Amino acid sequence: MAPDFSALMKDMLMLLHRVALMQATQDAWQPCWGDQQRLQGLVTCLSPEDTQLYYQIALAGQRDLPLAPDAQSGFEMVLLRMLTFRPDGGTAATPPSAAAGNP
Repeated sequence: MAPDFSALMKDMLMLLHRVALMQATQDAWQPCWGDQQRLQGLVTCLSPEDTQLYYQIALAGQRDLPLAPDAQSGFEMVLLRMLTFRPDGGTAATPPSAAAGNP
C-alpha cells in the first residue's frame, strides 16, 4: 500500500514550520508537537536559510503535486530539489554515492 504523498507533503511543511518557529525563538515549542529533543535536533542541524528554502520548495511542490505524473514521483522530485538547491549561491550538494567515493 502506497503512502499518501499529499499528507506526507503537508506533514513535512508542518515540521519545517515548527523548525522555523523554534529557530526564531526557543519559546515556540508546544507539547502537542511531539518529541522536543528530536525537533531540537533539526533546529540545530538546519540553518534558518535552509529551513526557509526547504519550506518554500515543499510549498511549491504541494501546489504542483497534482500536476506530476503520479504523487510518488512528484514527492520524490520535491525531495531531490531540497537535496540539490542550497541558499549559498545555488551550489549542488554532492550525491551520497560520490561523497562516499563510489563511482
